[in-house]
Amino acid sequence: MNKFLKRNVLGMPIICALSILGILLISILVGSFIDFDINVALYNKTTIGDHFATYGSIISYCLYPAAGMCLFKAFKKKGGNYTFLAWTLLIISVFLAVYYSDNYNGSKLRSALGDFTGVWFVNILIWTLIYAWVPVVCYFIIDDSHPERLIAVGATILIAGIASDCFNSWFKQLSSRPRYSYLITEEAKEAGITFKNWWEWAPYTAGSTDGLRSWPSINMTIATIACMYPLFISNVKKSNKTMVYVSLDFLVHM
Repeated sequence: MNKFLKRNVLGMPIICALSILGILLISILVGSFIDFDINVALYNKTTIGDHFATYGSIISYCLYPAAGMCLFKAFKKKGGNYTFLAWTLLIISVFLAVYYSDNYNGSKLRSALGDFTGVWFVNILIWTLIYAWVPVVCYFIIDDSHPERLIAVGATILIAGIASDCFNSWFKQLSSRPRYSYLITEEAKEAGITFKNWWEWAPYTAGSTDGLRSWPSINMTIATIACMYPLFISNVKKSNKTMVYVSLDFLVHM
């Protein structure tokens, strides 16, 4: 048993991976009993809560360019034809962070910027600048002495992130759970639509309108991606490990 717990998964201690899975499962079980109250609280969120729901996803999306730098350093070290692949994957990783941020929260940022010619371009530029510093910092702190492990970590994060977004959309279509904000409308009341627990999958009159669907929560899906941060610990240069541990501790307790 001790030998099993001392093993690493992509450079992350397996005990850490099991702990994260345990926390997620416990959260689902506990949350199921207070599901309705959670929906009411999310609907009545404060101004600070609204801003965090909008821009808090940046913490998770920083993983994409960080993963891109893992792939970049690994393939760059191989040299030759791999150099082009290294740059391509790095650009794609930054693009994914910008794309998802703009796709989910771009409208709120455009609204904050106001209505003027070129607002969309400025909007994209802001997202790009938000994530551009991540690969630069990662370039100096990531250890490339184990390129195969860097490839595994980078690929895992990017694939898991893209897959989670796809599964989120598919499950939202299958579960068809109405949002609380829709339940309190006259349309929902007249149609006799009531609250459903997340495991009660049945179609309802909102049809294909994604904005009226709840579960799985996009915000929670994005937040869960942050659980992959520990994958970087064993891939950081020894001189920078203390800084990474302090940063992770700050994120956990913020």
